[in-house]
Amino acid sequence: MLHDDTTNYNNEELLPEQEEATESNEMATMRAKGIGGWAAMGLSVLLHPLLQPTLLFGILFYGVEGLLPVAPDVKKQFLLLITLFTFGVPMLGIYLLHLIGYVRDLHMTDRRDRIMPMVLTTAVYLAISWMFFQKGASYIVAIVMGTISVALLLTTVISLVWKISAHAVGAGGVLGCVLMISYVFSASYLLYPVLGLSVLLGLLLSARLYLNAHTPAQVWAGFVLGFVVATFSTWYFL
Repeated sequence: MLHDDTTNYNNEELLPEQEEATESNEMATMRAKGIGGWAAMGLSVLLHPLLQPTLLFGILFYGVEGLLPVAPDVKKQFLLLITLFTFGVPMLGIYLLHLIGYVRDLHMTDRRDRIMPMVLTTAVYLAISWMFFQKGASYIVAIVMGTISVALLLTTVISLVWKISAHAVGAGGVLGCVLMISYVFSASYLLYPVLGLSVLLGLLLSARLYLNAHTPAQVWAGFVLGFVVATFSTWYFL
């Protein structure tokens, strides 16, 4: 029965009154699968696409020696600033869109609910990237933020016609950036952290499939998109 519900939802053929009465597919699956479902949902929340820039910059700031040669307190303030603008501001915007009716379900299980939030978030990310370039922030920080913005822009365009996994795009981008920057900086000491990160992101992709949030094609396409954009841009510009 759960499979049938998922198929109908992904095909987006529900009538308006049915859509309003339909519970978030992820939430329904989470409850149906018990502890495993709760664990998968918890991982999806902790590694939400809007939190992945914080994860990435945290790894780069504190894991790659010489990337941001400033005092630890300044690094912390910079990371908090990134979290505010890449997570806090977009989340506030999404909630306001929900209040005025542009987003019916905050889980955004329906592809159509994702369009306006993604357009808003893309605009915010592009503005942040432009600010970093204009204000003379660390060149690498500006490049990474620009890379995230391009990946998000492509995700937004694809989401107009297909529900690609934003979690997977972020996961591929994080892994691609860390791999390429560790290569550029000859940071061989990041080998084990990268392996650990790969396992963690692999669990995230599995969680999205476990919750029936996406098809395997949507997850793999998202991961490949994020990884290719991240590896190419960091390799080309660095």
